[in-house]
Amino acid sequence: NITPEQIKEAVSQSEFNTPDKWVAMTPKQALKFKLPSFGNFHMKSICASFGVEGDPHNKKLVRLELGRKIFGDYPIIIEAIGKILSVEAIKSTITPEQIRRYILQHYTPEMWVDIKNNQEALAVKLPASLGGLGLLAIARYFGVEGNIVTNKLKRFQLGRKIFGDEAIDNVMAKLTEQKKSRKV
Repeated sequence: NITPEQIKEAVSQSEFNTPDKWVAMTPKQALKFKLPSFGNFHMKSICASFGVEGDPHNKKLVRLELGRKIFGDYPIIIEAIGKILSVEAIKSTITPEQIRRYILQHYTPEMWVDIKNNQEALAVKLPASLGGLGLLAIARYFGVEGNIVTNKLKRFQLGRKIFGDEAIDNVMAKLTEQKKSRKV
């Protein structure tokens, strides 16, 4: 059996050998992270060795809790955990109606339908006071599944839930009329 002390030593020899580097680890890097000195011991095995539960590849909080077990209570790790927990606390209090009000104040149905590409879709973000949610998380609050960033139909579906069917239908009808008049 590999001890936590042996794992800590192996991590100290790795690419993520400091608390700063550990905190900056991305999900993709976490997925690739292995300790070759233990037969390619991977992130989930490391978590199990320290009794940390959850998905370290997709959940930053899990990676940070693991980092805390490996490096101790370094301020950068504690601060990063605190940020995630405060955002999670904010998110747990947000309602779809609060999100709807914010979007209605900052977007018109025309602006929403006119989101042309992934960059514009990724730019849709709520302020920190509303959890800093991006478009994908906003969609989940309204029960819209799928990749809303790359799928325009999914964005229209979310638009209908926020602005109403009639508002989105009116914009679509205007766009259709404009296209027809250009062809004549």
